[in-house]
Amino acid sequence: ELAKAEQFAQAPENAIEELKQIQEQVRELIKDEEHLKKETAETKSKDLPTKSPRQGELKDTAQELQQKASDKSPSAAQSINEASSQMQKAQNSLASSQNNPAAQQASIDALQRADQQLSQDIAQLEQAQKELAALEEMMQKLQAIIEEQQKVHVSTSKEAVKKEKEPLKELSGQQEKLGSDTGALQKEASNPVPTAAAHLGNAQNKMGQAKGELDKPEAANAQPPQEGALKDLYAAQREMEKKMNELRDQLGMAPMDNAQSLADAQALIEQAQRDVD
Repeated sequence: ELAKAEQFAQAPENAIEELKQIQEQVRELIKDEEHLKKETAETKSKDLPTKSPRQGELKDTAQELQQKASDKSPSAAQSINEASSQMQKAQNSLASSQNNPAAQQASIDALQRADQQLSQDIAQLEQAQKELAALEEMMQKLQAIIEEQQKVHVSTSKEAVKKEKEPLKELSGQQEKLGSDTGALQKEASNPVPTAAAHLGNAQNKMGQAKGELDKPEAANAQPPQEGALKDLYAAQREMEKKMNELRDQLGMAPMDNAQSLADAQALIEQAQRDVD
């Protein structure tokens, strides 16, 4: 575990930066191999063995890059490995006083494929970064709705124990607004987290039921749908957190602390129960 922690601490800030570093090194390696290919083409046969060590150095660099890319971009790592194999062939030929431009060109082609594959992976991660930022905004909205729904539920519980029934227009209005906000958030979440959107839709429906009871006014009858709405809101929160952690893992970031959010939820529920008591 310590080794993993140290490796994470020494790694670039996230996977995007790490892939960009690997891509930059791949492009440098392409230039070096092209330069060596030109040099060996102009070198006499008897002097070709002197170029063999340089080809070996480039092969070693390719192997190092292949190891770096293996976890972050398996497809690019495979192409870099092919380039390394071709460099080995070229090195063997040079050591035998023979030029092998075909192997050198094959290594260059493989590195260029790796460059393209890295570009695709970087684009995917940048898209994941945008999705994560959007989900973080949605999560803030959801947490605000949960907090307000808790307050409305507590106020409804207080009204339920009163002997005389009084108009609950203010509570009904608050419940209606929360239902509207939840519906808007459902539409926003429908594409990135459809499972969370389904829970938000259920919560909105139950909020509508609660509002109908508050309009009568029947505070006691409004409590069950309010409690159901809260359960759906917390279920949506869990689905959002799950999706966010998937994106964070893809980006090489540490996961969210779900334990804290659950502790906060439990604290709100316990406070609501004390208020009701």
